[in-house]
Amino acid sequence: MLFMFAAAALCSNATAQSQAYFYNENMSQSTVEALPGMGQYCMTETRYDPTGAGDNSIHFTRYDQAGNIFADVVIDEPGIDDRNIDLTYVGGRLLLTSYYSPIGSGNVMVNTMFLDINGNVLAQNLLVSGDPGFYNLYGADAVYDPTFNQFVICGTATNGDFLPNTKKQAFVAIVDLALNTNNLAFYDSDPMLGVALDYDIATRISLNNATNRYYVTGSVNVDKNGSHMMGVRNMLVDPFTLATVWDVPISFSNPSSEEGGV
Repeated sequence: MLFMFAAAALCSNATAQSQAYFYNENMSQSTVEALPGMGQYCMTETRYDPTGAGDNSIHFTRYDQAGNIFADVVIDEPGIDDRNIDLTYVGGRLLLTSYYSPIGSGNVMVNTMFLDINGNVLAQNLLVSGDPGFYNLYGADAVYDPTFNQFVICGTATNGDFLPNTKKQAFVAIVDLALNTNNLAFYDSDPMLGVALDYDIATRISLNNATNRYYVTGSVNVDKNGSHMMGVRNMLVDPFTLATVWDVPISFSNPSSEEGGV
């Protein structure tokens, strides 16, 4: 059961922090979404458990351009490691996507939640892999597609943690407005590569307005003169089947260089 409660008063010098799932890297960041026509913004961030037990939660704030705060709550499910991923506005509601891991289980899923503009949870559902070979899903980005009235989420599926030597596949999922998963596809740039280091990661997804398809970036495994290197994922997928329309990694000819997309 999700619990929401008022957060402590914000300090003007507070640092918003959430989790970036590129290997083991932590970045100071938060997700901010404008509320059209209101002159206000909603922000979500990870609120790390100060005891170190891993019972992290998500901090939601709504504020205006002058810094006035209108909503300030914490979204938390006891026993779950909750971390912010993305916040997307659609039709008076907000889709919050988050990292979801029962503490001690080793399992990672993507939690999808509809919130109102005060941070109240209206609906919730989990995006689950279903692939025993790549059972953990680390979400990275989400967008709303108004043409087909659906959300699209990208990220990385692994067979365990998110360390460099863990086997990975990029994933893209289609979620409807009832938060049901309508499609989930995996992408492996080269199954023969990445035994020592696997760079199959999706970090960003956007709408290609000219084609109504989805553009995905991140990183891939590339072969440079027989050496396993990292290149930039440069991929376009179909909005229904999620099949690749084209997938052409960006990799410069210098055999000693590596490139990573963000």
